[in-house]
Amino acid sequence: MAFIEASLFPLSVDVPLVALGTAAPRRAFRFALAVTAGSFAGGYLGYYIGAEFYVVVGKPLFVSLGMIDKVERVLRMYHQHGIGTLMVAGFIPLPYITFTITAGFQKTIDLWMLTMGALVGRSLRFLPIGLVLYYRGREAKRYLEKYFEVVSIAFLCVLVIGFFVFRWLF
Repeated sequence: MAFIEASLFPLSVDVPLVALGTAAPRRAFRFALAVTAGSFAGGYLGYYIGAEFYVVVGKPLFVSLGMIDKVERVLRMYHQHGIGTLMVAGFIPLPYITFTITAGFQKTIDLWMLTMGALVGRSLRFLPIGLVLYYRGREAKRYLEKYFEVVSIAFLCVLVIGFFVFRWLF
């Protein structure tokens, strides 16, 4: 499902991850690793679709899903922020598929940037959920469902501030 979410169809993998992690807390981190790996690998298919078939497959897919305006927004983000766009992709309300396909479109970013950005971004998105579920199990589900957006935005703010501090120092 995570592979498909990153390359073919916008799905939410958070819901099944939380459900599985709640049902089997001791396996929650393994579930999060599987979701991270699937989404990371699916990013390559999305990139390939964008690089080779954007006009034939990618654009019609986004038009049919009513997402073409979001694609243009993501392209602007890539041109302004490069790899940072992929790192924060998991924390903003745009489907990850838009990021992977637009990354490949006219090779907006290269494969190395895709790899690094997707690895960091997808890991930061799913692994903390797996850890919380591993340590807190069913009681964490209530908080994750209620505060996921707030925590995601706060984490994104910390990430952006960290990025600017890193740039300023180095």
